[in-house]
Amino acid sequence: MKLCAAGFALLWSLIVLGQEKELQFNLYFEHDQYHLAPDQRIRIDSLLSLPNKELYDVHINGFTNNIGPKQYNLELSRKRAENVKKLMRPFTIISSIGKGPLESEAAANRRVEIIFHPK
Repeated sequence: MKLCAAGFALLWSLIVLGQEKELQFNLYFEHDQYHLAPDQRIRIDSLLSLPNKELYDVHINGFTNNIGPKQYNLELSRKRAENVKKLMRPFTIISSIGKGPLESEAAANRRVEIIFHPK
């Protein structure tokens, strides 16, 4: 699930060269947490170091796994999305939404999607 700096550079070079597709990156969270762990903070710092931030619109979607009450998970997903939104301020944020729990208890469901759209 980890993408190294070289991987980020490759993907972003494709956008800079004119690719018109959206790109999605996922950040993962520990159980019942909405602050990023250090390894995930490194990933977002890589995104923040990218040039030409004004060329992209960003959508942020927060999720949880389905452990616990639905309303609690909805609020946790919102907090995750808002926390990432604060970190992504250098970009144009179009939306930041907590979408609540996904269908299973899988750790991969404890995430925030960051979707980049070329303007």
